[in-house]
Amino acid sequence: MRKKLNREELNTELANAPVNLFGYELVRTELLTNLLGKDAESILYWAGKELARNHPLTSNEEVARFFEQASFGTLICIKEKRSFHTYTLTGKIVDLRLTNKQAVFSLEAGFLAEQMQQITGLYTEAFAEVIKNKEVVITLKWDKKDTIDDLE
Repeated sequence: MRKKLNREELNTELANAPVNLFGYELVRTELLTNLLGKDAESILYWAGKELARNHPLTSNEEVARFFEQASFGTLICIKEKRSFHTYTLTGKIVDLRLTNKQAVFSLEAGFLAEQMQQITGLYTEAFAEVIKNKEVVITLKWDKKDTIDDLE
């Protein structure tokens, strides 16, 4: 008889389990897009922000690790400027998703925006862009004068 796992143990076990990419893509692209309709992109962005609030992280390294564990892909910061950062999202799941011309990455953008907002204390927005169906670029933007304390 198998021991019942607590939530933390279950999360660890699931994070190390292989992912069925076909099933993941089926739910992400077909099911969610059909359910959410024309508002899918914006709803997924806000859903990503909510996921980030439920899974707060404290560093860029933790965010990148979470992306891997959640099967979002490999997140790499390619440019850091004073008011924005640019990331690429790569990996097998990203390559699979890019075979669908309607693939959107707003869930990942929302998640990243909220994590960085919580880490930096600056109101942050993000947008994901698919470049020639080959590459996903996520750009985060903020204004150093626009802190989250101002929003409360």
